[in-house]
Amino acid sequence: MNKRFAKALPLLFLSFGGIAECNLNVNVSTPNSRFTIANDGTVKDEDTKLIWMRCSLGQNWDGSGCTGEISSHNWQSALNAARDTDFAGVTDWRLPNIKELSSIIEQQCYNPSINESLFPGTPAEQYWTSSPYASSAKYGWNVSFYLGYNHHNFKTSEFYVRLVRNAE
Repeated sequence: MNKRFAKALPLLFLSFGGIAECNLNVNVSTPNSRFTIANDGTVKDEDTKLIWMRCSLGQNWDGSGCTGEISSHNWQSALNAARDTDFAGVTDWRLPNIKELSSIIEQQCYNPSINESLFPGTPAEQYWTSSPYASSAKYGWNVSFYLGYNHHNFKTSEFYVRLVRNAE
């Protein structure tokens, strides 16, 4: 094998299932083994004891994946939509805070930086959190699932939403 090519092998990015590109030299941060998958379109994170909707708000779980169009919301609309959501027989869904949403970033991958087997169809876009930006009431925190970073934006911006609830 060509020595130049052999040296480049560890830096290759591989795609798993969807469109994400993953660097196998980086440890998996959200392994499937950390989660318990339910048949109702939810997944429980055994480390954080949070239950997540597998699909983004606006989509439906069809038993094997997410269907339909993801809805975008401004910050207040996202908070209201969470409060009004009835899914999997429960109504205590909420918008995750910045630490909670960051806990499902997959550090090994980008575009999107999320475990696509747990959260199928997640676009590499920004998702709202419930966390306000402390320096200005005009901003709220969001997570970009393109590279997996936190950012603040105007609360009037339109972003996607993934809901969470506390495990019982």
